[in-house]
Amino acid sequence: FDHERAVLVVGKSASTSKQKQSSSLSLSRQLNQNLISELTQARKFRVLDREYLAELTGEQNVLKSDDVAMEETLRLGQNLGADYLVVGTITDYRIDQKSKEVLGLTTVQHEAALVFDYRVIALATREVMWSGTYNEFFNHRRLRKLVPKNSGDRQVSDAMIAHAAHGVASELLDVIFPIKVLSMNADNEVYLNQGGIRVKEGEIFEIFLPGQKVVDPDTGLAMRLDGARVATIEIISVRAKFSVGRLVDGDPDQIYQHAISRRAGAAVVESMKTDTKAKKKKV
Repeated sequence: FDHERAVLVVGKSASTSKQKQSSSLSLSRQLNQNLISELTQARKFRVLDREYLAELTGEQNVLKSDDVAMEETLRLGQNLGADYLVVGTITDYRIDQKSKEVLGLTTVQHEAALVFDYRVIALATREVMWSGTYNEFFNHRRLRKLVPKNSGDRQVSDAMIAHAAHGVASELLDVIFPIKVLSMNADNEVYLNQGGIRVKEGEIFEIFLPGQKVVDPDTGLAMRLDGARVATIEIISVRAKFSVGRLVDGDPDQIYQHAISRRAGAAVVESMKTDTKAKKKKV
């Protein structure tokens, strides 16, 4: 790559009791490490974490605290030459067990939930590039897809955290290295500037106009909003360095070169499936 951007990853928990703080701090560190691993494998970043910072700066007490002021965290990141800062707060984490009897045999089933907020900040401008919330509930059936049968709490926790880190890392890549429009041909096929493992055939993407920059009244940090959605496309072909999408709806005249394209949310995808089924019934 021509330029390897540095990302500083810092996480914290929102628990109050000492027992919960200890558990959440361990969870925060595990989530950090999984996220660092995912971002490193993308081969687009140099990733700096708390341990690296502590060795380099000697500011052990500051970095061990979960109450680090945003201003101090920004200063540390800038001093280390980081381009971006990823910060987050874990607000809910739980794993529940329940016994179920089937044909005289008692089995233990798990349910789990993980919720955390996170932000991506460009240190040069102190602009919040993206903020999001990971909020997932894993019932027994969903967990069976992640872990083997009769897995313990630790295996469930590890799988849930790995799942969360993969999802958030993919979203961070979409923010820092957003997928953009290269061109559009006369057949309403839209060419995007990324392919490979980041885009899959059948995925739905939305295309947006440039948004405005606003200031968060709570933090004083600038953040850029997406503009109006102008089109929706479905990926029909993926190559190593680009992909091709078919225009599903929207105004082709509003699709311009370098426009931002983001994966559609679950609601949009589900709505499209419903519309497709309805059209088939009419036919």
